[in-house]
Amino acid sequence: RRLCDLEGPDSALAQVRAYFEGLAEPGPGERLRHGCLMTNAAVEQAPRDAAAGRRIRAHLERLEAAFAGALGRARARREVRQDTDVDDLARYLTGSAQGLGVMARAGSSMASLRGVVRGILATLEQAAARPKGRTTSAATKTRTGGRRKKRA
Repeated sequence: RRLCDLEGPDSALAQVRAYFEGLAEPGPGERLRHGCLMTNAAVEQAPRDAAAGRRIRAHLERLEAAFAGALGRARARREVRQDTDVDDLARYLTGSAQGLGVMARAGSSMASLRGVVRGILATLEQAAARPKGRTTSAATKTRTGGRRKKRA
């Protein structure tokens, strides 16, 4: 479901954010606590099974391409800075998504997983284009409880 949302022709920055926000808050019937099937297979099967390794690499390539496509559309819409390397950011997001799955499989707390997602979203915020006059990022607001720091 989430991957299909990223691959949609209208997907952009909002869908990338929603992908990770959804990982931090799994809905009814979803089980992030045990990682996703592909993450589990990558860790358990790929080292021993060449066919499984090929399927997993294909999935990771699909996920990376979905992130890159959504970020490319976001850059074209000026939702992210024009100097953003969407391919590198897509690779980072793919690794982050898989890392979350490994952490979940290893039994990390939901608080820890949410903390990782906050870090990923802060990275996306740094890539986001800043409207003129905006000086406080969402990441800064999160760290300061929404209060602006006074300048000396």
